[in-house]
Amino acid sequence: PRDGYIVEIHDDRVPQLRINKKYMEMLKNKALDSKTKEYLKSKINAAFWFIKAIEQRKSTLREITERIVSVQKDFFDRGFAFLKPLRLKDIASDVGIHESTVSRAISGKFVNTPQGTIPYKQFFSNRMETEDGGSESQTSIMEKLKILIENEPKSKPYSDAKLVQLLQARGIKIARRTVAKYREMLRIGS
Repeated sequence: PRDGYIVEIHDDRVPQLRINKKYMEMLKNKALDSKTKEYLKSKINAAFWFIKAIEQRKSTLREITERIVSVQKDFFDRGFAFLKPLRLKDIASDVGIHESTVSRAISGKFVNTPQGTIPYKQFFSNRMETEDGGSESQTSIMEKLKILIENEPKSKPYSDAKLVQLLQARGIKIARRTVAKYREMLRIGS
């Protein structure tokens, strides 16, 4: 287990690719003309490279996932309010691949977590500065904002300015217009 979590790549529905034995046997046939033999060799070689590329992609996805689990352990243990700021560039650098490779590898893929099944892209968010010089992710700040609004007194809801004060008391530097923007993104009325 990685940091107490098991990383598994589920590809049960993807059929296992392999070279048809008939073509391998044809290649061994001494009666086969050289032109056909060369054609078969080139196609079999291309198939081997294709299978290898798919295996490499699985391996890359596993490495990316293991790194995300390592960086985002607090999220896995405690939820969205603890999601750390993370960029594709950070993971690419850690894994030793190009940022575009990370982007392609996670595109359209999901992770089953204790917090539910979420798209990979949700692990990546902008960095926001905190009062103590640290940083926090945009997603975790939005989650904290959501929690504040859910727990506000229903008879006297908080204004955006009050929400700014409450977040600043928690060490988060944020502007009132940013609170308004996040509230809109969360589909929470003023």
